[in-house]
Amino acid sequence: MIRIMTLWRKEPYIEDALESVLRQTRHHDVIHVLEHDDGTRDWNNRYPVSVFWNEAMAAANMDDYLCWLSDDDLLLPNYVEDLAGYLDAHQEVECCYGGAQLEYWDETGKIEDVGFLPAGGYVAYNALCSPACKIDGGQFMVRRSALELVERPWCAEGRTADPNVPAIMLPERYGDAMFMNKIANAVGIYPIDKQVMVRRVTPLGTHTKIIGGQHIITDWRQDGRYE
Repeated sequence: MIRIMTLWRKEPYIEDALESVLRQTRHHDVIHVLEHDDGTRDWNNRYPVSVFWNEAMAAANMDDYLCWLSDDDLLLPNYVEDLAGYLDAHQEVECCYGGAQLEYWDETGKIEDVGFLPAGGYVAYNALCSPACKIDGGQFMVRRSALELVERPWCAEGRTADPNVPAIMLPERYGDAMFMNKIANAVGIYPIDKQVMVRRVTPLGTHTKIIGGQHIITDWRQDGRYE
């Protein structure tokens, strides 16, 4: 079973994201684990995305493949076929990733396309080299069994409201990056030379926004959806 995990928060974009899951060329063994965070759940001062990742991954079967779809991103139709197909054909590989098309959106819609594909070759990150901004969390797929080799919690859940600490330095800011670091150190992350998804930078994003045509670095502690 391939489990695609999505924490739903960005209302204007979720319909597109769901449609991209339905358009998968390989869909007979796919389940979309979707949770709508409507503001009523008590996250107990933990980072919602990381808590959801940890809970959804822990609930998966050991032979499942796991992947992530942000609610404002899109999967290309070949996403599951190419990534799961690679894992099917290479039993020695525990985790793989594909390339992404990068799109910038503002309030009026898409304003810019930027082609992007990670460099080929074996990827070995370590504590001094975060994959943040190199591989998005939605670009990779991992065997659930491989996570038993990775330190828990798989994604950092702690949070801090200290305004003197830049959000970019916080573990929870790059939960997916830290997760990939752990996987890379434990089992490796292997690239396939195909585009598999569309990353959208949107006005509702929590890393970078485009508002009025301007790129703005954001801090989730100032964003009401994360408080």
